[in-house]
Formats: sequence, structure tokens, C-alpha cells
Amino acid sequence: MKTILLSLKGYKEWTESLGSDREWKIQIFQHSFSSLLYERFSKINSYVIPLGFDKYIILADGIKETYLMKVIEDTSHYATTPVEVCKGYGESLYLSLFSCVETLDNFPDEKLLVAHYDIDGFTKSNLKEGMERINELSLIISKIARKVNGFYQYFGGDNFGVFASEKDLDSILSESDIKGVKIGIGIGENARKALENATKALDLIRVKRDTQWKVLR
Repeated sequence: MKTILLSLKGYKEWTESLGSDREWKIQIFQHSFSSLLYERFSKINSYVIPLGFDKYIILADGIKETYLMKVIEDTSHYATTPVEVCKGYGESLYLSLFSCVETLDNFPDEKLLVAHYDIDGFTKSNLKEGMERINELSLIISKIARKVNGFYQYFGGDNFGVFASEKDLDSILSESDIKGVKIGIGIGENARKALENATKALDLIRVKRDTQWKVLR
């Protein structure tokens, strides 16, 4: 699996230089920079997962390295500190973060899997019930992600995602019996296509209402 870890060097020092009345400034930068990364990388069919907002995982399978590096070069001008990159390759997405390589194009691409988890009847829950269900599902999703050496992300609302490899499909399905949760699983040659297929799978579940999970390739 291929990733690029984008790190903001000296980010902690930058935040401390803003003075005590700084949190709102930090949040403005983090959200605006993340928004920029999502927009630019989506155009080349990639996807970004923030890690603490001073590091970002860029899903690189199925995309030429030159395209990825061009987006990093263009967006780095908007960062508050210098940008460092680690081009990673490993047996899983997680392991790729700890194995910097000279170039990604020397390694084969793998198909990405995205499992999109959605809570049934969430809009009918009151605020307290909704928050409890989100917290409970967050713990379950994080364990599933660890099992497949993948990443998980809270998408907002009642939605979570697990990012892994196509070869992890059986492991994901073995953990699919989550009460009150439907799962759209998408597989694609790049991150954007996998995410699109996962959303389509969820939409089919909502329409047909005959299964808890569905896989689309």
C-alpha cells in the first residue's frame, strides 16, 4: 500500500508564537488548510486523512507520484510552516507510514477498500442518545481499523469510515454484525473511486432495505 505522510515542521512552535489568545486562530488555519487539501487532492482522485492537523495521510495507490507531488508543492505555499513528506510503502496502510522510500512509482498499486458505517435512525435520536451512539461506534470502528492495519476517520454526523486494502475485505465482513449500523463497502483503483463506491453501496442499502452491508467494486 502507498501513502504520503505530509508533516508541518515546527508546527508546535508556530502555535506557541501566537500568544495566549490563539486557539481560534489555530482552528481557522487547520480547517482552511484541510479544506484546501481535500479540494486539491480530490481532483487527482486521492484523499486526505488528518492526523492531529500537523500531519496528513495522503492515500496514493492508483495515482502517479508526479501528480501527488505537484499538489503538495502547490498547497505547501498555504502552510504556516515548512512541509516535509515521507513517501511510504508497506504491506498495509498503517505500516506504510513508517517506511519512507525514494519513489512510489517503483512499487505496485493496490486497490483501496473503504467501509462506510452509518447508524440507523440516527436523526430520530435525541442529542444525548445520538452522542452515546457515536461514542460507542467510534470504539468499535477503531478496533476494526487496528485489526486490518488501516485507518479510521469520523466523517461527521453518524458516519465513520475505515480505509484498508482490498485484501482486507473478509476481515471487514467478519466484523460487520454491528447492531443498528449499515455498512457500504467500496473498492476502487484509487481512494476517490473507493469512497464513491462505498457511498453508492450505502444508497442501495437504504433503498432496498434487504441487507446490513453491501460491497461495490
